[in-house]
Amino acid sequence: MIHRLVLLLLHLFPASVQVPETPRAVTRSALAAIESDSATALAARWTTRLQQDPGDRAAALGLATLARLRYEYVDARRRYAALDQDPPDRYAVYARLGLAMAFDARGLQAQADSAFRRALAGSRLTGDSAAQAIALMNLAYLVATLDGIEHGMAYLDSAREVLPARELELQADIQRRNSVLLAVQSDSGASREAEACARTAASLGARRLEADCLQAAALDLRIRGLADSSLVLLQRAAELQRAARDQSRLAETLLREADILRGNAAFGQAHQVLDEALANAAASHNLLALASAHTGAGSLALRVQDFATAGEELGQAVALFRQQGDPAGAMLARSFLPTLHAAEGDVTGAAGEADSIITWYHRTGEVPNEFEMLRTRASIAMRAGDWDTARGALDRAAQLAARHTLDEASGSLELDRGRLALYQGDLGEAERHLGTYLAGLDSSEHVARHEARARLAEVYARQGRLDRAGQELALADDALDRWRATLADHDLRMLASQAMPTEDYERHASAARVLSLLASGGHARSAFALAERRRARALADQMAEADALRRAGAAPGLADRIRTQAGPATVEDVMAGVLDDSTALLEYVAGTGDAPSTVFTVTRAEVRAHVLAPVASLADEIARFDALLESGDSTGQLGRSLGAALLDSALASLPRGVTRLVIVPDGRLHRLPFDALALPDGAPLISRYEVSIAPSAGVAVALRRRAARDSAGAGAASLLAFGDPAFQSTLSRLAGSGDEAESVGRYASY
Repeated sequence: MIHRLVLLLLHLFPASVQVPETPRAVTRSALAAIESDSATALAARWTTRLQQDPGDRAAALGLATLARLRYEYVDARRRYAALDQDPPDRYAVYARLGLAMAFDARGLQAQADSAFRRALAGSRLTGDSAAQAIALMNLAYLVATLDGIEHGMAYLDSAREVLPARELELQADIQRRNSVLLAVQSDSGASREAEACARTAASLGARRLEADCLQAAALDLRIRGLADSSLVLLQRAAELQRAARDQSRLAETLLREADILRGNAAFGQAHQVLDEALANAAASHNLLALASAHTGAGSLALRVQDFATAGEELGQAVALFRQQGDPAGAMLARSFLPTLHAAEGDVTGAAGEADSIITWYHRTGEVPNEFEMLRTRASIAMRAGDWDTARGALDRAAQLAARHTLDEASGSLELDRGRLALYQGDLGEAERHLGTYLAGLDSSEHVARHEARARLAEVYARQGRLDRAGQELALADDALDRWRATLADHDLRMLASQAMPTEDYERHASAARVLSLLASGGHARSAFALAERRRARALADQMAEADALRRAGAAPGLADRIRTQAGPATVEDVMAGVLDDSTALLEYVAGTGDAPSTVFTVTRAEVRAHVLAPVASLADEIARFDALLESGDSTGQLGRSLGAALLDSALASLPRGVTRLVIVPDGRLHRLPFDALALPDGAPLISRYEVSIAPSAGVAVALRRRAARDSAGAGAASLLAFGDPAFQSTLSRLAGSGDEAESVGRYASY
């Protein structure tokens, strides 16, 4: 191995003997020493040489390189500056290269670009073709992010032209960089270049380069949708980087791992990997990794609909990338902002961000990113009712797909055109596009097939074909639920995390419209059953996400228990398992946007449905009502207006003897304290009814059945209540808490 040979020569020859050393050999010796954990000994020898001969430029370059590889950037910069001179010699050229690499490792792209260009100019003056190639190949990435992929590839071509044939490692590095640029263009040649690079690097024992080649191959796999295979390569690359003590690049590899793990809904494992990434980024002063970590955290927060955190994290990421002069990184962080703004209801801000990002990706030639952002832009325009802009974005996406090979592009555009037609009320056109999309789906694409069939059900419902709509939605639910029943908790977590907030928005709106049309058209019983199936899936998904966020490693099985023990309830289940003559169940379906809401009232005798105003139209009133209650202020007429909107029609249909309500809220209504809403006479709901809240009718049935089993066993369920503790300190007693415990105890059986 050439690295080990150089080290051996340094051991054999005493410091006083001057061995002819090229600057390239010196830098390779420093790298080999870092990887073999012999850097301290080598630094001592170079220090001795420099003390004996202050003009020993080889020793000075070696110490500067060791400082850079140890991430001691202040010392490295000082030493590189001392070596630089005009006109430059070969040591000055490598000092400029080393300084540029230090900037690049920290994500300071503007400074790196300037230093690499100075190194390129110096290498041409000194006739050092290897140094010239190194400068060109590093500039290729910087140029590609600013001026486009084709310009970057031209720099790589120039590097190939000047590179000496003996420099196999540098030739492999050019292949690696070319692979990355090909991958972002969805070019099939990316994998060949990455594989060739990895083979050469492995044969040379160049672990850092081999890891970089594996990263390039992983990128190509990820772009082609093979995330699990990509993860395997990234994990192999990380092992090589740990062995080579490459903390800076390791941090970047781990961030890519964490991104895939987040996509797989392995959130606990993703956090563990992210922690290691941050530790290595801090140790190596890698500002790029830090900015990328903020991007990852923002993406995760967006997926779990923590919009405040998402905005804060993504804002920090954009600021850090801009500080480093990395517009491509800033654009990656910004690419999440259209979804964030749309989820927050800021459609104008979402549109502006999307337009800016589309312009960037078009200029840089990042075809897959431009295509997906055009689809996002179309969705934003649909939400705003801007049909011309939506159609124009989809037409541009179709033209882009026609010029490039984009897998599944035509199918996704059929779905988008069907959605647009549905928004516009062109039901025949919507049916045609959705049918074409459905016909093109593989039988294994369960979620996509369910989405298409659910939208077809909306078409039928809006056409007045209610029997067909109910049948289509029921059959779609049957197929989806059969498949979901075969999934392990890990798979459910992954499934639950895939939909972004904007997709959930449309699905909730579509489901609410179908259910309201079925309910108002005399199909209340079947509509209730469909609503419960939807709610059971949503609850299982929420539990799966909660498990993923709380724990790493083996799944605890909570989602599976919810699915098996508290599945969807039929009307008959509720009537027999929850209700008596004095109890009624009120279950809400709250659509998003302008979709109507529905409340189902179930008693021992019947089920009825009442169509209500869209919950979105009540959002501000609900927020004010909550705030007033929390502050202890009077709610005035607000409680009455909300009660009229949400309760009056349902309560008016109940038998006179009903005194207990089991309320199943939905969407924003989960934040509403129903018991404080006012009845027509101004009295609060709680003064007339005992009120309990359940996440679904299925959960209410399961809890009632468990209570019945407990009562039929050795004894009734026990209750343990604590109150009025005696503190062994100066803290005051809490007598009121004792009274509360006694009050609760009166509900227990003895």
